[in-house]
Amino acid sequence: MYKAAIIGAGKVGTSLGLYFFDNNHISLEGYYSKSKKSADYSAGLTNTKSFKNLKELVDNCNIIFITTTDDQILNVWENLKKYNIAGKIICHCSGSLNSQIFSRNKLDFHPISMHPMLAFSSKENSYKDLDGSFFTLEGDKKALEIFTKNLDRLGNPYKIITTKDKSGYHLSTVCISNMVVGLSYMAEKILRFYGFTDKESLEALESLAKKNMDNIFAKGVVNSLTGPIERADINTISSHIKYLKENDIYIEKEVYLDISLLLIEIAKEKNPNRNYDNLRSKLEKEKGEN
Repeated sequence: MYKAAIIGAGKVGTSLGLYFFDNNHISLEGYYSKSKKSADYSAGLTNTKSFKNLKELVDNCNIIFITTTDDQILNVWENLKKYNIAGKIICHCSGSLNSQIFSRNKLDFHPISMHPMLAFSSKENSYKDLDGSFFTLEGDKKALEIFTKNLDRLGNPYKIITTKDKSGYHLSTVCISNMVVGLSYMAEKILRFYGFTDKESLEALESLAKKNMDNIFAKGVVNSLTGPIERADINTISSHIKYLKENDIYIEKEVYLDISLLLIEIAKEKNPNRNYDNLRSKLEKEKGEN
């Protein structure tokens, strides 16, 4: 059986501690954090130990998770490699960084990155959302074998990616999460022009947004496209652009034009016999005038 410890007692580390481990394959020994209070709290939630220092942690485990923020991972690594990490598995949980951040320099260890595709909102409850969540992994062969075996035990879907693919993978997650927030803000901002409060805007948009996401995951992206772009409704698109111009909403206009051109590509895939040339020309002309 493998013994693991977690450096970083935030939402990610605590959630993994409550979900990922058992007493048959990989057991969790405890936490270390710059904040002893945080380490004590996470250790209490998981019925494990709060380590006094990194050396004690290293001496008591053979798998080490680093679940700090991305900008702290390298600092933790620089301190961690001062100790005897020979033969140990070193894992971080960043979505954007790959396992090569752990420079080997003749050190004998097994680097890996494991990223759960989930937004963590709570130390106490987010572990429940890990059930069924998708994971991506990349790194050392031995580490991958151990981690995938554990994910198989838990029943989580996963994908092993190459080290060079990590940035592209993270870009995809940003598109479906952070950029959706940006588009949501744009929709909310436009409704403010019509006297909607932020609360009223969200109430108005909620069912539409949720239904759209449901359709995407039930029917696929292409088959979920509806609306004026899909219909090649140039009059409606022109009215949208006129509104953005009249209200001097420059950034939103740029976003609208760029995404509309992208939607034309999706629409052409859905409706290969429909002509979108006039609509494309209209959008490209508007972009050229900016």
